[in-house]
Amino acid sequence: MPHPHLADLLARNDATIASIEATVTPLTAEALAWRPAPDRWSVADVLAHLSHVLAVYEPRIRDAIAAQPTGDAPYRPGWLQRKFIAIAGPGGRSVRAPKAFAPAVAPGDETDALPRFLGHAATLREFLVAADGRSLNGKRFASPITRLIRFTPGEALTLMVAHNERHAGQIERLVADQCPTM
Repeated sequence: MPHPHLADLLARNDATIASIEATVTPLTAEALAWRPAPDRWSVADVLAHLSHVLAVYEPRIRDAIAAQPTGDAPYRPGWLQRKFIAIAGPGGRSVRAPKAFAPAVAPGDETDALPRFLGHAATLREFLVAADGRSLNGKRFASPITRLIRFTPGEALTLMVAHNERHAGQIERLVADQCPTM
């Protein structure tokens, strides 16, 4: 039987990816590149941001899962990590992405944003499956943003799923409320 926290994350992750894919697939390159203001992100920018965040965390999460002992203890995030996940997840307060995670979409590359994101999302799903049977609360690794924040595999996986959920909402709002070329 899968770990209850991982089963929840898998269901949330799958729903988020399906939502993003359904929302973005019909968009034209122009709609993907459209920004509501010069300093705001386009749909392609959001997807590039998500891809970049996942790519930076992937080796850390892979190594952390591999280093964990077997176990099925309940998931117990730390206080600081819970706050970090809440800020990065849906309903969290709006904060600027750290420069290291700023999106970079070259003109003409907008249509590549969704396939790149889906590739990284598939890797995240593989990690959620691979973590089952391993301790979610074990050895921590440093955040790529600051060494002051450290994550267990369970915290990192939760963070990635919550972060994707947050930006899925952003994509939906961009498409529903602002994209004039729908």
